[in-house]
Amino acid sequence: MSTAITWSTEHDGPLGDSERLTAALSAFVPLRVSDVGGFTNVQEFANLLPMDDIVYVDLSWGPRTIRRPSPKLLSPTEEYYALAAIHSGGETVQMGANSYDLEAGDVVLWDCQAATHLQIPLELHKSAVLVPNHVLDHMSLSASHRQPLEYFNDAPIAPLLRQLLVFFGAHAGPTSPAHRRTRNALLEMALGTIESTRDTQSTSLLPGLRMAVCQWIDDHIYDPDLDPHSIAAAHSVSVRTLHRAFQTETLTLAEVLRVRRLERACDLLGDPLHSVSSVSAKLHFANPSHFSRVFTRHYGLSPSEYRSHTIASMQSSASA
Repeated sequence: MSTAITWSTEHDGPLGDSERLTAALSAFVPLRVSDVGGFTNVQEFANLLPMDDIVYVDLSWGPRTIRRPSPKLLSPTEEYYALAAIHSGGETVQMGANSYDLEAGDVVLWDCQAATHLQIPLELHKSAVLVPNHVLDHMSLSASHRQPLEYFNDAPIAPLLRQLLVFFGAHAGPTSPAHRRTRNALLEMALGTIESTRDTQSTSLLPGLRMAVCQWIDDHIYDPDLDPHSIAAAHSVSVRTLHRAFQTETLTLAEVLRVRRLERACDLLGDPLHSVSSVSAKLHFANPSHFSRVFTRHYGLSPSEYRSHTIASMQSSASA
């Protein structure tokens, strides 16, 4: 299946006549439902966007009950797992003897073949990426090590995956080259989210975390509370994991913070409008004297000398 599917109560009528919805969902085996119960006046929709071997799904439901039959009744040609993010509302998921209460912010891995009973008390908006089981097996994440439903809220890159799923929900549309180019990134992010909790000692995700942290530092270099604790919190990892990401690098996290501040200081000192004291304050050094010592130790010039040489060089170039 390579065609995007959309359904909404606005264009396809209420769920009391659910044949159109059932047909749309049944095009993708993991979403087949055997019974849609209840009635609501809430505007609902279902968007399904295939991207090669994965499928993006964006759903909004009102209060209702949904049941999905067992795999024996579905006779699937392909087995999927859904990595889903709950954007708003919530649902109670019954899988065998296990019951799960999902709420906004949860990121879960869902076995799409398991017989499931869903109860949505009010409203629910969620997005998911459906990953074929053979892809997970290829990544050594075999089904034998997975549960019918698992939480991944604490995975290091779960926030990034959630943001990407939200983006697709706001820009859902027919398959396009732009969407296809995001397939690899979306799949890698999904697999990385799953893998990160499979082996807490694994270092396979640390390079990606390190790159994300360095970019985040650059974007927040003027924050007064820029420290390991705030950085770790922003990336949903522990401070210990954050430091592990830099253990094999030339620079530790503390050294990266210092160097990035000094590099930004050089940019500011080249502007005649910025004094040494203002640069020190802007980058939250303890005081101008401390800033001068750190700067001189790193560059071999004091901030004042660097500022004078840089401004003189710029003026010379401008007059040439």
